[in-house]
Amino acid sequence: MDVLKVGVVGAGHMGKIHGKLLHSLPMFDFQGFYDPAAQASDSPFPYFDSLQSLLDACQCLSICSSTVAHAELAEAALRQGKHVFIEKPITQTAAEAQHLLHFCGPGKPVVAVGQVERFNPAFTAALPLISNPRRIEAVRYATQGSRGLDVSVVLDMMIHDIDLILALIQAPIASIQASGHRSFTQSCDTAQVSLEFENGSQALMLASRAHVRRYRSLTVYEDHQTLDLDLLNHSLAVQPWKGQNPSTLYPEIIPNNAILDELEDWGQAILTGKSPRVDALAGLKNVDLAEKIIQSMRYADSNFS
Repeated sequence: MDVLKVGVVGAGHMGKIHGKLLHSLPMFDFQGFYDPAAQASDSPFPYFDSLQSLLDACQCLSICSSTVAHAELAEAALRQGKHVFIEKPITQTAAEAQHLLHFCGPGKPVVAVGQVERFNPAFTAALPLISNPRRIEAVRYATQGSRGLDVSVVLDMMIHDIDLILALIQAPIASIQASGHRSFTQSCDTAQVSLEFENGSQALMLASRAHVRRYRSLTVYEDHQTLDLDLLNHSLAVQPWKGQNPSTLYPEIIPNNAILDELEDWGQAILTGKSPRVDALAGLKNVDLAEKIIQSMRYADSNFS
């Protein structure tokens, strides 16, 4: 099997996870990090003194920098023919994501986006069971942290549920209603969004990074069943609605490392020419909807600016 030389931009929490996992995958030969804000002593892996020196040593680049830098870093790599994995969201704006699509396509570098919930074992177990979602409810709560605060909670956290919902309901959006509140940043920290799709389906999303506990769930309502996914604890319950006294079903969940799986999926896409599970077009659609949600947001905080 061909071995792909790969590097990571950003040696923070997520970057170090990527470095460790890429080093463990036989399809990759991990070269090291580029991060001007980090110290080389932080890791047993090499640190490069510039982005270009890392690109010169690699065929592939994993971008784990702040969101605002995604577009510039990805374009620099793609212009040199490097395959790119970009942590979610693909870019800060839909226009930036649209621009990156010019570098994608047959015979061009493979771009994958780190929408890790697509690889959540509860979601992968539920996906074959879902045929026609009529309503989806997504709840995502986190306690106050220091990561992802350069963007709205919509781009920081809700982007995961946007991705799952758009993967399940493949219809144009008819209307968006959104409200938000600022708690400890100059951006939106808590958001509630209601979506109506042209096929009649609905979705409700709640996200907060100012909560007292962590919680991640996805509930899918269909005409014949309800599926309740615990995305945090990796469990799935299915309640059929036909027949006499239907019993709740608990499909088997196969444990996995979702980040490892998405990086391996990217590598397989590079080696086989197949599309990654979450490609650049999916990343664009996610950010485009997030941008429309932010633009339509009404705020409970009267001092919001």
